[in-house]
Amino acid sequence: TVGLSMSGEGGSSVLGVVLCVLAAIAYAAGVVSQKPALGAASPLQVTTFGCLVGAVACLPFAGQLVHDAAD
Repeated sequence: TVGLSMSGEGGSSVLGVVLCVLAAIAYAAGVVSQKPALGAASPLQVTTFGCLVGAVACLPFAGQLVHDAAD
């Protein structure tokens, strides 16, 4: 994300800045949602669910990961 925001000729790309803001909003939503989740479930369940949500969010990039890892 930070790499995209500083790509190009030293200026900031709009896509990179938007991705940085989106990442900050997603992090804030996760932190705020942890409090009520911990009241309803065990810490292990909340952590497992958070990891699963993160894995699903990263799935669209799995193909690129395999391609880059092969290089």
